[in-house]
Amino acid sequence: PIITAWNKSDLVEEKPAFKDFHADASVEISAKTGEGIDELYDAIAQVLSDMHKYVDMVIGYNDQAKLAQIRKYGQLLEEKYEGDGIHIKAYVPKSLGL
Repeated sequence: PIITAWNKSDLVEEKPAFKDFHADASVEISAKTGEGIDELYDAIAQVLSDMHKYVDMVIGYNDQAKLAQIRKYGQLLEEKYEGDGIHIKAYVPKSLGL
């Protein structure tokens, strides 16, 4: 993902419409004044969120490789060991195909 941060926006009096057509998001900021920094954080959060999905699933005890992938690449929120398998709630990259 690409986020373009147009810095020094505090120096531009007439602001043109900034757009990077190759970026997933574009944000005008001023590192000096802090203007736009919250919007930059929001753009980062949104891009990262779009790359992940929430899963609530049961993994069989014989499929430990899947759980290892979730631990390595995702964010494991809850893990319970039950008779039918491991019940998990997690955010995982969409690329894992879960």
